Amino acid sequence: MKKLKCLIVDDEPLALAVIKGYVENTPFLSLQATFENGWQLQDYLRQNKVDLLFLDIQMPGLDGLTFMKTNNTPAVIFITAHREYAVEAF
Repeated sequence: MKKLKCLIVDDEPLALAVIKGYVENTPFLSLQATFENGWQLQDYLRQNKVDLLFLDIQMPGLDGLTFMKTNNTPAVIFITAHREYAVEAF
C-alpha cells in the first residue's frame, strides 16, 4: 500500500502532539515533518512534495487560510480550535 506523505502545521504544541499521534497510528500516512508556522511550511514545500497537509487555521505570521490562498498546495485537512473559521475553511 502506498503511504500518503503528510505534514502537520500548528503553533500549539499540544495540538501538534495529538495530531502527530493520530498520524503515526494511521498505517497509510507517512509523517514527513511538523512545523509551527506557515513560513516554515512554505520553505519546506519549495523543495519537497507531499500529498496531505494537516494545517492549523490561526497561527501567527502566515496563517493557514492565507497560506492556502497564496500557494499551490496538496490536499488539506484544516485543524483549529476556533469554530468561527469553519465556514471559511469549507
